[in-house]
Amino acid sequence: MNRKTTGLVMGVLLVLVLSGACCYKGDKSGSSKKWGCGSGSAKKGCGAIGVQNRAGTIKGELICSGCYLKKKYGAGAQCGIYGHDHSLKVIECSIGGKKCNCGKGECIHNILPNDRSKELLSEKNLGKEVIVEGKIYPGSRLVEVNSYKIKTGSEWEAYNWCGKCRVMVDDTHKH
Repeated sequence: MNRKTTGLVMGVLLVLVLSGACCYKGDKSGSSKKWGCGSGSAKKGCGAIGVQNRAGTIKGELICSGCYLKKKYGAGAQCGIYGHDHSLKVIECSIGGKKCNCGKGECIHNILPNDRSKELLSEKNLGKEVIVEGKIYPGSRLVEVNSYKIKTGSEWEAYNWCGKCRVMVDDTHKH
């Protein structure tokens, strides 16, 4: 496999690993009672609410999940070779108008890379506080971005999707 394919495979594997274990709330014994939103319960957690994709809002820190897991748990991430995997470390989350059960900083949502998330996923935004609105897919901890805000200093800069231009634009955009 070439580097690009290997990076893609590693990214998909990381998404799968994170989707099942993002909200671990107990000790390292592996007891199923110790899992939060990764438990499979439809009544708990972020992506587990309901059976359909839901509109949601996530406030969090934009992180590289590989670097985060390497630092916190000693994961074998190689971001210098394969690139960063941008994710949201949750501060607050609501889905379908209801707060989810993610623990602060204990739940990670991956961001679907597409035209709407392209600018958000740039290296310059790593470590910044963001608010993302979009679809959160059940059981996956994957968010498809519709709009977002990035905190710079004490101000929030908003970006919304322009259907006519087919790009993310700031508040000054007009037709």
